[in-house]
Amino acid sequence: MEEAFRAAEDRERREIKEFEESREPNPWLRRVGWAVHLARLDRDDIREMVEPADDEEPELQILCKAFDWMIQNAQHTTVQEVVGQAALFEVNKKEANKETQMPFDSWMDITTVQSYTHVWRQILCYIVRAEEEEPIHWPAYKLTPRQEISIQILRESIREFQAWKHAEDAERDGSNGEEEEDKEGEWEESDEEIKRMKKVQRDVLQFCIDLLDHPLQDREYESAMISGLVVLGLRDDEGWLDAEDYTPKYSAAIKLARLMVVQEAYERKEEAMELLQERYSTQQQGISQDKSRWETSSYYHLISRMVKKFMTMSPGDRDPTPMQWIFQARLYGFKIRYTTTAEGCIQ
Repeated sequence: MEEAFRAAEDRERREIKEFEESREPNPWLRRVGWAVHLARLDRDDIREMVEPADDEEPELQILCKAFDWMIQNAQHTTVQEVVGQAALFEVNKKEANKETQMPFDSWMDITTVQSYTHVWRQILCYIVRAEEEEPIHWPAYKLTPRQEISIQILRESIREFQAWKHAEDAERDGSNGEEEEDKEGEWEESDEEIKRMKKVQRDVLQFCIDLLDHPLQDREYESAMISGLVVLGLRDDEGWLDAEDYTPKYSAAIKLARLMVVQEAYERKEEAMELLQERYSTQQQGISQDKSRWETSSYYHLISRMVKKFMTMSPGDRDPTPMQWIFQARLYGFKIRYTTTAEGCIQ
């Protein structure tokens, strides 16, 4: 009996409680509404959904690796020498019809890169894991039809890469170790592996873009991205992160979202140029690289369309998107951070 009582008490402790908004003394928690979204779910189970992928989740490990590689590529793409300065000003907009004072800067130190990519990997792991669970065990977000398609394409791409990798490893293991290992004792990625991983990177990027391109309509937490950000608000104990500790996660979401928009524009233009060259070749005609570049949409134009559609505050003629919610929540968090008196320190 005592053991059953302790088990029930433990379940009660782990269950996330939905408080009455009017009685919640913390204005930050009232504003973000996390407890309402996660009400009656098991805190420990939810936190596990954003843990790093382990060896028992090889597909998630591939996804996370592809995401990291994609962000590295995006940092090299998102520079004036590649896409032009006008495109960098455009992607840095917060309001569609208001010019920005500074172009977007893709540079980040290694610590920031690791911290920011960790936030996005947690969101992706959460969504992929949640899609494998029964609906009663995860928050009530809802993928759009486009997101459902892109996550299936991504999973298939990962499975194809995984099958190729297993075959490659089996062949390598049977070759009596003729290939050389690198200094750390790990096998270096072959050109073929890098080529195949590019397909996974492209599909990861597309899924992330689809997460951003989500009209919120009347229910913000139906967005899988916003739902994932909610889970990141859980502390290791029974509490929630305060505004000071949490707003950097919003900054991570914004910074990498802008990087990915530029990378998406770059990929779309490259694909359009390739299709144009193929069309000319079928007609037994040639087309130069410069001409194909001129005959396809510019990086600026491609970026501008995405920025206006889902990367800025809604001007009123479309539904808000996750980015608007993030901008507004971060702004509120900043106000709390910079107006809260710090604790005294006696030296």
